[in-house]
Amino acid sequence: ATTIATIDLSNLAYTTNDNYEIATGDTNTITIKTAGNYVLEKSGSNIVVTVKKTVKDTVGITLNSATIDNSTLTSDEPVIKSPVADLTITLSGNSVIEGATAYTSEPANAIICNGNKETTPTLTITGEGTLNITDNISKDTDYGDNEPSDGILSKGTLVVNSGTINIISNGDC
Repeated sequence: ATTIATIDLSNLAYTTNDNYEIATGDTNTITIKTAGNYVLEKSGSNIVVTVKKTVKDTVGITLNSATIDNSTLTSDEPVIKSPVADLTITLSGNSVIEGATAYTSEPANAIICNGNKETTPTLTITGEGTLNITDNISKDTDYGDNEPSDGILSKGTLVVNSGTINIISNGDC
């Protein structure tokens, strides 16, 4: 797949174009607006990556020795989310996703392809790298009627072709 953009997580700045948008603030949001491959590299914090619901074709996200540290964030949003499009995560080098430490209404998963009534997207993980995912919500948390957050969730098909994935989660892996 063609690489649309390489995004340096350590140096996020407001950006908008036809392919993606970056909004900075308490939560830095990367919104993917077109299919293709996006490379995330270096380290950043309080980052949420979302594929827009209007994207129907496959989106690739290469984690190139990337660290997303959301351990100081209160968030109900997954770190990486694709609601409609198939999502391929390619692992290159050692990458880390640190989840939020708190939530307001529902704990967030680290990576999710959640689909809807019309679609059940496929989440594929490939590459020769390693991904370490940590759920930072205290294991003593009273979740009430909510389920604890999961490391990786696909409501469609989950395919793990290669790579090493280590998950520490209060919910399912």
